[in-house]
Amino acid sequence: MSFRIKSKFLSLRKYFYLKLNRFRLSFRIRKIEGRLRIYVHEQNKRKIKNIKWILSISGLIFLIALFLFLFGLLFEKFFFFFISFYVHYMPNFEINNDLWQGMAFGYLEPPNRKFQIPAVGLLFSDEEYAKKFFSLLRIWNYGSLEDKDNNFVISIILDNDDSYLTYIYPNISRQSAREFIQEVESKRKKTFPEELHVRLFALLFTMKRFIITEKSYFPTFMRRYNDGVPYRLEAYIGTEENWKISKKIPGFTKFNLKIKKRTDLNRKDIEYDLLRIYGD
Repeated sequence: MSFRIKSKFLSLRKYFYLKLNRFRLSFRIRKIEGRLRIYVHEQNKRKIKNIKWILSISGLIFLIALFLFLFGLLFEKFFFFFISFYVHYMPNFEINNDLWQGMAFGYLEPPNRKFQIPAVGLLFSDEEYAKKFFSLLRIWNYGSLEDKDNNFVISIILDNDDSYLTYIYPNISRQSAREFIQEVESKRKKTFPEELHVRLFALLFTMKRFIITEKSYFPTFMRRYNDGVPYRLEAYIGTEENWKISKKIPGFTKFNLKIKKRTDLNRKDIEYDLLRIYGD
């Protein structure tokens, strides 16, 4: 039994010696100029080249897979947004600022004289045009002559001591716009709750610059008036110094009059972007 084990051991040792000698015949390691070099017998040249190509291609595939994996993780960090577009009512007539001649500011005194009512007037040289313009304001206010919700905006932007800009436009937060936004969001969020809603609006605005003359009551009105106090908005018809409130055009009772210096505007003010984009 011991002879067989010894014989087996000798055979295995002989086999490993032969393999080691074959390896030594195929490969040589030499140290040249301080660097180790591996030399391979020329009969293994094709095998080594094939292995080199296989490893290179495998490494490239691995790098591509790793890049795609990391890129996929980046895409998982992306969130999506959707856009809604609301168009505020547009006029069915041509806006002509040449027929809008000026602004009037003052206080109306009722017969009992217990209080005075702030008043703002739009001065027009053409009554028919004024009628169309005030009809547009009434449509923006949903047919009402009382505008508690500021459905259309009258803003006075003080550009300097000698002039101001008057803007008139529909409020982007009017009830119909809010309802449209809520409807779009409620439908969308049922399927895509994490999506961001970007709201876009199309609206008409009209703007004109007016000079503050020595006789202008506007500086006094500006000091007296506090935003939120009800005031009358009327259409005045006439030329130059002869202006009268039109009896054919119903006026409005409004509760908001925006008076602000141009230097105080910020991105929350629509006038800020209007001045930046369209100028004055």
